[in-house]
Amino acid sequence: MFGAVLENILGTKRFLTLYFFSGFGAVALDFAVKGYLLQQDYGQFMFSADLQFALLENPETDIPLYRNLFTPMVGASGALYGILVAFAVFFPNTTLTLLFFPFPIKAKYLIPIMLGIDLFLGIGQFNWDPVAHFAHLGGAIFGYFMVRHWNKTRRDTFY
Repeated sequence: MFGAVLENILGTKRFLTLYFFSGFGAVALDFAVKGYLLQQDYGQFMFSADLQFALLENPETDIPLYRNLFTPMVGASGALYGILVAFAVFFPNTTLTLLFFPFPIKAKYLIPIMLGIDLFLGIGQFNWDPVAHFAHLGGAIFGYFMVRHWNKTRRDTFY
C-alpha cells in the first residue's frame, strides 16, 4: 500500500536503500535498548557467559529481562516503519482508513500516533507483549533521517 507509491517516487535503488537502512536502524536501536537494560540491571553492557548461564539455569529470577534478551527478533516491521514514516513525510495530508482504525485520518497524524503507542508499549515492557517496539522506533527514526537527508541534498525535491 505504501511501498509501491514510494518506489515510484524514489526509484527502486533508493527505495531498497531506505528499506534496508531502516531495517538496520531497527536492529541497532533494539540492541542498544537491550544493552542499556542489561547495563542497568547487571552492570555490563554485553552478555557474558556467566550471566547467560545464570539466566538460563534459573530464568524465573528476572522474567522481563530474560524474555527481552532471549526472545528472537524476527520480521521486517522495523523496516516497514521506515517506509511508513517516509510515506508520512512525502504525503502528510493523504487520508488513510485502516482496518484497525476504521476512521479516516491524515498520515501526518496516524503515523505519529502509531509511534507514540510503540513508545508507550516499549517503555512499559508488559509481560503480555512480546513485540520489539524499539525496533519499530529505530526503523522509523532511521527512515525519517534518511528521507530528510535526501531532501536536503537534492536541489529538486521528491515531491
